[in-house]
Amino acid sequence: MLHAVVASPLTLVEAKQIIAHTDEGHLDLDDAEVARIVNEARRLCLHAELWGSPPRSSHRRFYRRAVVIAAVYRAVAATVLIIPLLNQVNA
Repeated sequence: MLHAVVASPLTLVEAKQIIAHTDEGHLDLDDAEVARIVNEARRLCLHAELWGSPPRSSHRRFYRRAVVIAAVYRAVAATVLIIPLLNQVNA
């Protein structure tokens, strides 16, 4: 059975290294997968040159959002548990 492999997004440093290797002739651009990665690296560098920084990874945003949701959930759960305990102590 084939499993889809999701590659992590390139960083700007990785993209610059890939372009350097391509310019030196170390990479075989006849391979479709290598050509796709080189094109992605060139787009990332062009975007960084034009706009100043590469786009943020959607994985990081998802992780950050999950952490915030978990923290809010824990805070609400703690509040729900603590308030009845405080009422029993004061009674």
